[in-house]
Amino acid sequence: MNFQIAAQGRSFKGAMAYYTHDKRAPGAEADRHPVSAERVAWTETRNIASDRPEVATRVMIATAERADQLKAEAGIKATGRKAQKPVLAYSLAWHPNEAGKLDRAEMSRAADDSLRVLGLEKHQAVIVAHRDTAHPHVHVIVNRVSPEDGRMATINPARVRALDRWAHDYEQQRGQVVSPERAAKYARVAEKQRQYPDPEVRRAHVAEKAAGRAQATQERQEAASGVSSLSEARQAAQGASERLLSQAAILREISAATKERHRQEWVALRGGYAAQKAEIASAHKGRTRDVVAAHKRDTKPDWAAQFRSERAGARARQRMERGLVGRLSLSITAAREQHRVEGGSFAKLVAVNFLSRERRESAFATASQRDRAALSARLNRDLGGKLEPLKAGRVFEMSQALERFKEGRGALVARQAGEWGKIREAWRQVGREKAPERGREVSQEPGREVKVQQGPRFEWLDRQAAERGVAARGSDEQEERKASKFNWLSRRKDNPAKIHEPDRHRKDRNQSDRDR
Repeated sequence: MNFQIAAQGRSFKGAMAYYTHDKRAPGAEADRHPVSAERVAWTETRNIASDRPEVATRVMIATAERADQLKAEAGIKATGRKAQKPVLAYSLAWHPNEAGKLDRAEMSRAADDSLRVLGLEKHQAVIVAHRDTAHPHVHVIVNRVSPEDGRMATINPARVRALDRWAHDYEQQRGQVVSPERAAKYARVAEKQRQYPDPEVRRAHVAEKAAGRAQATQERQEAASGVSSLSEARQAAQGASERLLSQAAILREISAATKERHRQEWVALRGGYAAQKAEIASAHKGRTRDVVAAHKRDTKPDWAAQFRSERAGARARQRMERGLVGRLSLSITAAREQHRVEGGSFAKLVAVNFLSRERRESAFATASQRDRAALSARLNRDLGGKLEPLKAGRVFEMSQALERFKEGRGALVARQAGEWGKIREAWRQVGREKAPERGREVSQEPGREVKVQQGPRFEWLDRQAAERGVAARGSDEQEERKASKFNWLSRRKDNPAKIHEPDRHRKDRNQSDRDR
């Protein structure tokens, strides 16, 4: 018994159209399924009132669309992200030698047991048996949305492992072990359970083994990552292992080590660039701070003179406030300031200021603020002129750091691409060497082997290269056709006598038409 879980999907209609009809013929339209169903032996439904597949399809679609309503009716909050793939499909396949011994009841029972193991026995499902292959098999299409509470079932690794264990037990019960590698795996598990009957001791043993494997893998990867060629990497990985490793295992170690080293190199490159930018920014900030501090020291006399002038003016106004002539002079001066800002009648402003000392002092305070703002603007312009070279230098240093980063990035991309190219070539070699071994398939009958012809594992890479070559030749031919599109002009230039020949024939035809 073998099982295969397909990718979860969105469309019940598409899944049922595929499993309940024949396959499309080569070259047929991709959006249409055949209407024939010669390969379908029988169909059954679970938790659906009708056995007709088309009715079951509509029922499962309606259930999936009513998931929120079903949750509300069951008292479950409809929180979290909405699931978009309610369709689950998987297959159960028996060995070809069991074709004559199986009946519909046995296949239905196995499908029901598999649904129970996956925790989907209460979900809507359609079981479709096919007869288009030598090995009997059924497809089970399940609605992951529960018709009871609208919750979406999750097919996690633990359930897949449970299904794998059920398939092994199914073969044991029937006395036909057609998956010897899986049987050997569970035999090893049973032996370990006999050696370590205490669950706590067994878990500790498993954790210790896992830690040892992780440590050994890390040591092999570290050994393989510090070399400069693939041959040295193989020797290093093999030297760091206590057991003999296959070429594929060594290449996996090298690939993992290379991937981790490349990641660290990118982290180092980006970190170095970020550190350079931070260093430039810090240095610029320090230089700016020094320039600002020096500017403040240099401008202290200007501000001191401004404040001295304001204090002197305040003392002079106090003396002038004692007499009528002084108040009149101050009123005229204040009116000038107010008239500059507010406008209006100058005589009225003088009269109002003469009667109100607060108005006069407010005008003089406004004038002082204007003088301070003008002085501050002038000093800030001077500071901006001093900081401009620093800003230009910072921009230049940042651009230089960016150029260095781009150069390092280009060199790193080229070097890493070369390393991965060597690794891919090594995988191609391993694939070509292992192709004959992958073509051997052990049958159920002892002592008999069935050879299956298979191409190299990386034949698709050679095929892609060949297709790229064909595409390149096709583009060259297309360019040649484009270039030869106007060759008739060259031919007419080479034979001037024929240039006007078409015109002559056209004139003759026109003349004959007029005669008629």
